[in-house]
Amino acid sequence: ELPAGYGRMKPDIVTYGSGVRGSGMKGGCRSLSGTSVASPVVAGAVTLLVSTVQKREMVNPASMKQALIASARRLPGVNMFEQGHGKLDLLRAYQILSSYKPQASLSPSYVDLTECPYMWPYCSQPIYYGGMPTIVNVTILNGMGVTGRIVDKPDWQPYLPHNGDNIEVAFSYSSVLWPWSGYLAISISVAKKAASWEGIAQGHVMITVASPEGNEQKNSAEQFSTVKLPIKVKIIPTPPRNKRVLWDQYHNLRYPPGYFPRDNLRMKNDPLDW
Repeated sequence: ELPAGYGRMKPDIVTYGSGVRGSGMKGGCRSLSGTSVASPVVAGAVTLLVSTVQKREMVNPASMKQALIASARRLPGVNMFEQGHGKLDLLRAYQILSSYKPQASLSPSYVDLTECPYMWPYCSQPIYYGGMPTIVNVTILNGMGVTGRIVDKPDWQPYLPHNGDNIEVAFSYSSVLWPWSGYLAISISVAKKAASWEGIAQGHVMITVASPEGNEQKNSAEQFSTVKLPIKVKIIPTPPRNKRVLWDQYHNLRYPPGYFPRDNLRMKNDPLDW
């Protein structure tokens, strides 16, 4: 996690947040913008969705989030750290909740380091042997219950016909999911045998989540959900040292920095606020 590691995919979704008309404090209407407007729009949508669900026991923070992000519509030309899963779609969310079954899911649901501009900045350059591992933080959503666990450990399954054995994958994850969620950090690097190879490599990660049924007592039965995370990367031959990036923001630049008193009282903005 930040500040020592990499961030997660945020926001989850986007919706109306610019020039939204609402009631004014002194009567009439006024226009407001920002997340303080977008958040109530989503809260109203969630209220409507809950009112349509017949099996109320199916509704929880994780299942609602799963429905919202799975139904969101992708916006063109915008990366995932600006739009999340896309624009709120109330009708599609209703359709998903109408047939929803408790399950686990991942956010993002796939990792494609060749897909631009959605996967920017991950798609901005290929990976190569000897380079620092590319780290992707994935959120695990557990719609089966407030607590859960990952059975055994994540399993990397390379697609051999698609050169999946040319990449190496390591994991760091929360063995216990609480409340309703956990994390899966994936470290992707190139195998030594692909030091001079160029091409696309693919595979997927499988994880199984177990969660207690019903009252979640120690002796209660468990329900299981297996999810798959497809991974796709582009590999290039290791470039000479004089052509490699020597600086990157994740390791050479801390933001926000610590608080340090300044002699120049006229400097009101942080120099890193671009």
